[in-house]
Amino acid sequence: MLLTRISGSTLTAVLVAWALLLALAGGAYAGYPDRVIKIVVPFAPGGGTDVVARTLAHEMAKDLGVSVIIENKPGAGTIIGTQSVATSDPDGYTLLMGTFANAVNPSLYAKLPYDQHRDLAPVALVARSFNIVVVNPASPIRSIADLIADAKGAAPAITDLISGQIQVMFTTVASAASLIEGGQLRALAVTSAERSPAFPDLPTVSEAGVPGYDAEAWYGVLAPAKTPPEIIDRLNKSAAIAVRSDAFKKLSVSEGLVLVASQPGEFDRYFAIEEERWRKVIQDAGIKAE
Repeated sequence: MLLTRISGSTLTAVLVAWALLLALAGGAYAGYPDRVIKIVVPFAPGGGTDVVARTLAHEMAKDLGVSVIIENKPGAGTIIGTQSVATSDPDGYTLLMGTFANAVNPSLYAKLPYDQHRDLAPVALVARSFNIVVVNPASPIRSIADLIADAKGAAPAITDLISGQIQVMFTTVASAASLIEGGQLRALAVTSAERSPAFPDLPTVSEAGVPGYDAEAWYGVLAPAKTPPEIIDRLNKSAAIAVRSDAFKKLSVSEGLVLVASQPGEFDRYFAIEEERWRKVIQDAGIKAE
């Protein structure tokens, strides 16, 4: 057995170096965050995504101990805002509030200026929301059956198209709830497989005449790819705390949100399923973005 003599000073130096390496490996991001975090919302202010993002930012700021601000970057069907995050430094200070549009765009557009799986990393699926079918209160359309029947009248449809009138809209419960309550919109149905807790008396599209119809909106936080896993984990934990807050519980009741706060891996799998679902819809319908 060969023993090597090490002097006390040398041993001390080795131990100090080893401790430093461990600290660098395990605690390099222990000081995160130490400045303002920005969440990019790829829509104009005031919509459902903006409402969810601002609530999330407010609650996460309490946990993280720094300001969390919203930057609205609308345009090109969320592509402008998404690209700005995809090309940002992967340091945890620029995040994206993603939506189902991010799952639709890869199939809708022939070429995107980023690759969602290469350039973005999932942080947390925050909530799911069901779309709602709404019309103007003055419209003669009062049900999905009326809508289907009206859609079969070619002459009226052409007249409406020429005059620039919009007869019907599929939008999120979050963005339409207050307008429905105020009588500015009339709700016909929700697009989910189950009825919305915000409108328990409103039928689903499936119940109202289109069996098997099921589509939902969702809100999730994404970061630039290569963001350190320690930072992703910290943000995920903060998002989970935010979603359990009273503010989000209020949103879930008033605006029809199903709160989730998933792990990054779960969000990644959900994202892939959503991409595949919308890819099939777009391909089957022959939809193309002009």
